[in-house]
Amino acid sequence: MKKLLTSTALMFGALTAVSYGQLSKLGGASGTIQYSVAVCDPNSPFRCAAPDASGKVPVTVSGSSSVTANGQATTAAPTYVDATSNPLSLDLSGNLRTTVTTATPAGTNTIGSLNPLAGTYTSKNLTLTTGGTAQTLIASNASRRRFYIQNPCTATGQGIAAAESIYVSFTGSAGVNNGTSIEILTCGSYESDAGPISTQAISVNAATTGHKIVAGEM
Repeated sequence: MKKLLTSTALMFGALTAVSYGQLSKLGGASGTIQYSVAVCDPNSPFRCAAPDASGKVPVTVSGSSSVTANGQATTAAPTYVDATSNPLSLDLSGNLRTTVTTATPAGTNTIGSLNPLAGTYTSKNLTLTTGGTAQTLIASNASRRRFYIQNPCTATGQGIAAAESIYVSFTGSAGVNNGTSIEILTCGSYESDAGPISTQAISVNAATTGHKIVAGEM
């Protein structure tokens, strides 16, 4: 009896399937070839997994929770199980799922759902009821994002006989030309920038009763 051992290697992705054949020949009769297949680690080709008794090759699966250890796909998306060693899981599309256990605080910006540069202005236009007496132009607002104040360019726009300056204060009552308040000249304006913004009440004053002031808050 003569025996001829043959070895054939085939590559399948990250695994190598190696077939081992044994040719048996008795006298002049035709020989038979018997094959067995093993799956090998490509990084260590001498370490191969032999078939089990039923002819199946055992495969260890990792990297996806939508596949079980024996290589069978699950029939439903995996569920989140609290207090386990692997609390994150994938759905059947391969998306990572998480569970939020604490409510997001009100006013918190969520990435992708809010444009921090977008907003809507509310008019804060005002007409002074008494010249020389401070009035609140814009009340304090902890949620304020931006504001503007403008002193109209003409006497007509200001609603008085002669155009004049207005005065603004963030730290108390605005005074007229007394060195304690910000002066906004005729046709001048004041607008908050993109940096830190005051949330304080904004006080305004002018010399003449009936002076109109243009303002807005976001």
